Amino acid sequence: MLLKYGRLSALHPAPIYLFFHFYTVTLRLVALTLGAPLGVMPTPISVDEIIRASRTFDAALVGAACVWLYLARRESRGSSRISQRRWRDALLLSPRVVRLVAWPVIIIGIFGLRYLRLSDSASLEQHSASLGGWDTSAWVSQIVTWGQQGSLMLAYVTGFRPVLAGLTAVFFVLTMLSTARYVLVVWGLFACYIVLSKRRLRWPTFRYAVGLLFIAVLWFPLKVINASVWNGADAGTVVSDVVEYFTAARNDGGTGDTTFLDQAAATMTLIDEHGKFFYGATLLPLLVSPVPRLWWPDKPRMNEYQHTISTPGRPIATYGSIATLVGEGYANFGYLGGILFPALAAYVYGRSYFAAMRRPHNSVFRFLYLVVASMLIQVYRDGFISAILFPASAAMPMVALVAVHWLNRPGRQSKAGEVNGMRPPVPVILPSQRESARDRRLSR
Repeated sequence: MLLKYGRLSALHPAPIYLFFHFYTVTLRLVALTLGAPLGVMPTPISVDEIIRASRTFDAALVGAACVWLYLARRESRGSSRISQRRWRDALLLSPRVVRLVAWPVIIIGIFGLRYLRLSDSASLEQHSASLGGWDTSAWVSQIVTWGQQGSLMLAYVTGFRPVLAGLTAVFFVLTMLSTARYVLVVWGLFACYIVLSKRRLRWPTFRYAVGLLFIAVLWFPLKVINASVWNGADAGTVVSDVVEYFTAARNDGGTGDTTFLDQAAATMTLIDEHGKFFYGATLLPLLVSPVPRLWWPDKPRMNEYQHTISTPGRPIATYGSIATLVGEGYANFGYLGGILFPALAAYVYGRSYFAAMRRPHNSVFRFLYLVVASMLIQVYRDGFISAILFPASAAMPMVALVAVHWLNRPGRQSKAGEVNGMRPPVPVILPSQRESARDRRLSR
């Protein structure tokens, strides 16, 4: 139904959610059917828990699909009534402002990589000591990804020209080997979104699809690759470690990366044993997240509710288990929340998608939407906390770029430029002139 009536494209939030559901539920159920063991915890996870979680995920998928079908129908009815004013008044990215923001960000990112990651162990210990503990704060540790973000900001307005494409590739390799794995997925998707949006493609071509598949395959053993590289292993040893990783995953029934369904099922059971729902309290740590932990050592953790419901038999907080968006919804409002949270995400991101697609590629709104959409896999995986935390923390330079444009938008300047309380007269534009002006902007 979504493929036929949902007005989908690769930039729509539905394909990422469909992939997440297929990966989390469908593939896991197939593996269990073929004899893979259940997730490993001191208190074993039962088949009944898996079945219950699967049905909740299926109900959430149906709810999200209904929302996207409703939005598609609403968009098709209203597309003929969309005024040219929406296009004409779109706030556009200024190439000059993008350069003024991107190049300092790239320079800071290079220093961050050199100072915090690409040094010998003795130097890294010395740098860590000089920072006084700030190296573990997200305010500082995220700097190592800024070079990559700066190059992608430039590519957004100019395209991936050869020199810029090479610079971006270098930053991808350096940050991929120096930070968490999400960097590869999030900014790999954003790079793909840039190409699709700039070239007005609905779906990736074959070579881009191969690139995305390579990212998906590389994501699994990336922790092993990082450990091997930083231990000084040669290429043959790295390949051997990767093969050993996949062999162990096959023999053990998967790793933590392939048992998201099991972890969500355990979370749902722990909520029941806890005896009460959280009614939105799982999101409260966001209110204090900007405060550095160095200033507030006892600051509530982002997964504080998981620490609350953990038991010796199911220590999900210390295991680093994820609840997924469905599990987070269940923790707050039970089965209703398990369906409502994905539906709410579908509505917000779906509305944003259609609003972004009405604007040109170089509009600030579409840029912001593509940044947020590239992080959707984290939202579906970790919950609504990531919808705020990741853009504000992991994409800080890009959010800052949006803020600079918004603070200097023409509407603010025109209000400041009023004389004696009167606005300058608005010239009358004939329909033919309006259309030609739009066509000129489109071609540009």
